[in-house]
Amino acid sequence: MVYFLDLPTHIELLGMSWPTFGLLMAGFLSLAVVIVCMGGQITIMTTDCILGILSYPMYMAVVIAIILMFPWFDQMAPTLMDRPAGESMLDPYDIQPQPDYGEGIVITPQLVDERVAALDAKEPQIFNTIHDQMLVPVALRDLLPVGVTGIFCALMIFLMLSTDTTYMHS
Repeated sequence: MVYFLDLPTHIELLGMSWPTFGLLMAGFLSLAVVIVCMGGQITIMTTDCILGILSYPMYMAVVIAIILMFPWFDQMAPTLMDRPAGESMLDPYDIQPQPDYGEGIVITPQLVDERVAALDAKEPQIFNTIHDQMLVPVALRDLLPVGVTGIFCALMIFLMLSTDTTYMHS
């Protein structure tokens, strides 16, 4: 979310430099704790239901915007089909193990901010994987229209809140 919203990676607060990712995470987890403590399972189920009802039209808006921006038969299908054997983007049975899909996927953005140079020097494959993944939120921010960008951000917040409250109570 830090990269999607183009927020600074660190914020000066109380005379100290704080990572924005950590502050956002603390804020969202605090909100989840408040929801869980206020009403337990019934509140979580009600919150998830309301978020689900609100999110489905938002998903449709994002999908329609993407389809209108990138026509399937003119741009998407030819691009997805133009892959070497064993690297299909459309056929799940025609895919070999990918070398850039592994432990690098689970490294948090905070680690990216603090150790980019070390990863670049020690393990360029992990650095390249993380770098490529950080390009997605930046590209989405620049590609999606303004209203759809706001909808997408709201969906991210809904999904974080729903996930956090559910795993805290189980």
